[in-house]
Amino acid sequence: MSNFPTLDDIEAELLKGRGIVVIVEGETYADDAYFYRAWFGSISTQITFFPQDGWKQVRQAVEELRKRMYLSPVYGIVDRDFLSTASLSAEKDSTGIIRTKRYTLENYLLDPAIWAKVFRSIFRRYSPLGQEWADPLFVANKIEQAYRDCLPLASHNYVVHVGDEIRGSNQSLLTRKFIESNQADLSSIEQKLRSWGQQLGAAQDLGNLYRKTLLDLEKGNISNWQERVTGKAVLSALWQQIPNRPRTGKIKYHDLINEYANQNPEVPDDLEELIQKLLL
Repeated sequence: MSNFPTLDDIEAELLKGRGIVVIVEGETYADDAYFYRAWFGSISTQITFFPQDGWKQVRQAVEELRKRMYLSPVYGIVDRDFLSTASLSAEKDSTGIIRTKRYTLENYLLDPAIWAKVFRSIFRRYSPLGQEWADPLFVANKIEQAYRDCLPLASHNYVVHVGDEIRGSNQSLLTRKFIESNQADLSSIEQKLRSWGQQLGAAQDLGNLYRKTLLDLEKGNISNWQERVTGKAVLSALWQQIPNRPRTGKIKYHDLINEYANQNPEVPDDLEELIQKLLL
């Protein structure tokens, strides 16, 4: 059950003089808002983060609150998703919406040094797991592998994004869903995307676009992938690599994320810059 605040709730907080209000994605305070509040708790008197369920809801909330309280500073932060680097800062002045530099918030939760601390705690009683998974270099290699495992998924989702733009609002045309798991079946995906593109009347071959995008991604590195591959899938792929603990089995995914948060990771530099721009 979701427990994100209503617009009336947020408006009431604005009337209390809570400074800048920032709407972020996530169904509950345990999602994106949790990490933003943890990262920026030292300036909580200047800025307050509230969740809304998805980027569309963030946009709608910012638009409505700006109408209701036009003198109050209200902004929204949403995931970068497929936005180009050149377009990242274009929306702030006109709509109050800004985007993260990385593809999703979860891409900021993949620091090898922090994960090494997490795994040191998880496997501290189990040698040699406790030694190898506590090594930041070993963990960095695992994170890189997790990204690589998600490159086909990222290529597919980019092509679906292109196809959706071609389709527009034409409800008579078939849609394709974004893939969220690196374990999804991508057999014959080029042909499937090619056929879909033909149904959409696309000028380019979407099957070829998938292959070209995947080859381009494979030439990249972590820095590039952070901006083009969803961190949600990468975190899941990392979790899949983690071995079972003797007797107690595999740590649950959400417990793993909580362990990461408990290590108090430092504020990512570009998020620090983003928030400072709002405070100016």
